[in-house]
Amino acid sequence: MVRKTQTKAPEALIRAAQGQTAELAEEIEKQIKDYEQLQKTRAKELRIFSLHDLRVAPIRYRIAAHMTIESFARLVRVHSRQIARYESEDYQTCRGIRCSRSWRGST
Repeated sequence: MVRKTQTKAPEALIRAAQGQTAELAEEIEKQIKDYEQLQKTRAKELRIFSLHDLRVAPIRYRIAAHMTIESFARLVRVHSRQIARYESEDYQTCRGIRCSRSWRGST
């Protein structure tokens, strides 16, 4: 049985929030599907069709290679917290030698 929550919020606001929740759920489902597909590729081939694909290539490689952030960080000689930060921003703020290490695998 589903209970309705009593609220004083306008109906339009409630519908908008429900729509945003549904969109977020769809995005999460897509990310899970993408993650599972990357796990199956075993880092054989990552296709790049856009600048965004290029920026997230280190993330996709790490997932396809079944590496943790920590193991990838050791490989590229960058602290794992920095890798986590780069990944949270899709490598948009990655600059200089640290970024080149992430892209090449090691230096």
